Amino acid sequence: TKGSYNKYNYTDKYIIAPVISYQIDSATLITAEYTTQHVEAQALSTYGFSSKGFGDTDPSFFLGDPSLDPNKLYDHNITLYFNHKLDKTWTINGQSAYVKYGLLGGTPWVSSLAPNGDMRRYLNISEELAINKNFQVSITGDLVTGPVVHRILTGIDMGNLKTWGDFSSVQQPDLQLAGNATFNIYNPVYGIPFANIPYFDRSRSIQTRSGSNVYATNLTYTGAYLQDEIRMLDAKLRLTLAGRFTHAVTVGKTNATNISDNVFSPRAGLSYSITKDFSAYTLYDQSFLPQAGQNYAGDPFKPVRGNNIEFFNIFETNQKITWNLNLVMN
Repeated sequence: TKGSYNKYNYTDKYIIAPVISYQIDSATLITAEYTTQHVEAQALSTYGFSSKGFGDTDPSFFLGDPSLDPNKLYDHNITLYFNHKLDKTWTINGQSAYVKYGLLGGTPWVSSLAPNGDMRRYLNISEELAINKNFQVSITGDLVTGPVVHRILTGIDMGNLKTWGDFSSVQQPDLQLAGNATFNIYNPVYGIPFANIPYFDRSRSIQTRSGSNVYATNLTYTGAYLQDEIRMLDAKLRLTLAGRFTHAVTVGKTNATNISDNVFSPRAGLSYSITKDFSAYTLYDQSFLPQAGQNYAGDPFKPVRGNNIEFFNIFETNQKITWNLNLVMN
């Protein structure tokens, strides 16, 4: 991306995403996907700072400098799929994924800002590594009990997320311009001399460097899910009853930041096809999202829990246009 409204900023990105599938037999299919993404950007953000409030600086204002090294990001994503039909109604699906993400660069920030717009900037290292491993397997199928059809979905999933980060700053409070000129947000001048640009010591691995800060995460979870969609009155009335059990463990750097949770999350839904083209639907479910890390005081972040209530009306016109009226309460 060239010609950004942000002066000197740009983004170069390319993505490669090959996919290969193999049909073992009429009932079994395996698929492998690989996606890699590489990004280079002069700046990852377009922050503007002013003592006078939002929108004071010109949209072209650039906090960084073209003399600074660009930021580079990459990720590698490998996913394997397995699909096997057990019979006419029952299917087993498996999925396994490995994701590796990295960031390498630096970010300028504000040291001080005077009312007239004179700004002192400093540079901090921006480096991150994340490795995410996931696996899930599920079984779907129908059970018939008289006039009632039970559409079953059950499965287990598990995963591990590890992240390491180094966002420390160098002990140099001012990225000085040539001749010790002052950087001003209303009349910015660019071109930091090479001798004034800090050097980041990356001789040790990101895993080692993150050991002295809070930018390290080790989160493991295992979950089991069971859902029964009960179809009655020739499938016009559908009652969904489901539940998920999640065991999540976050490994902290101290005993106080170690977190272990065992959570049951229910779900219940009811839908009815009033006519061929009009149906109504209501849903209640709970959510649970484990968190890693700690706040400034060293206290671990609490998991995110939510309650969700939804009401839907769906109307189709000539099977081409669909109208939705939704009410969602979280």
